[in-house]
Amino acid sequence: MGFLTGQEDTKEDMDAFAHLHARYVFSADRNEDYVETIPMHDPYSRKEMKEFNTRIDLPTANIPPCRLQINGRCLLALNDVAYPYEALKEAVVGIVTVAAAIGRSGAVSGIRIISVRPATASAKNLLGKTVVQNLSSWRLEPSEHMDRIRMTYSFMVDNSLPNRRGAQVQWFLPGEIIVKGRPPK
Repeated sequence: MGFLTGQEDTKEDMDAFAHLHARYVFSADRNEDYVETIPMHDPYSRKEMKEFNTRIDLPTANIPPCRLQINGRCLLALNDVAYPYEALKEAVVGIVTVAAAIGRSGAVSGIRIISVRPATASAKNLLGKTVVQNLSSWRLEPSEHMDRIRMTYSFMVDNSLPNRRGAQVQWFLPGEIIVKGRPPK
């Protein structure tokens, strides 16, 4: 049974699901009534990454803490954090530090690279571009004020990871993301 329609999901349904970042669920039979935020999906399987979802059972007096947040603002949507294929192929590792602003609407803007270590051309081109693209996709909950952030993305090669596409991402918000990948054979 499909997720969106109750029937077998089509390619169009799955493409729409990739843009779904929250859902409301009500089932009188199962006594369920809740809202769930879905900040990201696996780009290859198109399945949600449940470990980052936040479920709010209804009715509620208190909103539970968001699993991914910065300065008290929930990270509602973002593109997958990827390890660039060319960087993995060349075993490029590095640490990219950026500064940006989260506007009142929740959009991230004014992203600038503060440093890339090591300062090789490959690290700057492949990793720096990936970080800017990822951070520019973030949408946080609106606020009455703008927030300035500083974020460090660490890219590491890890040959012990399963041989699969994608990356293993560890979140240490508000300031660090570790991205591990296994080079292709």
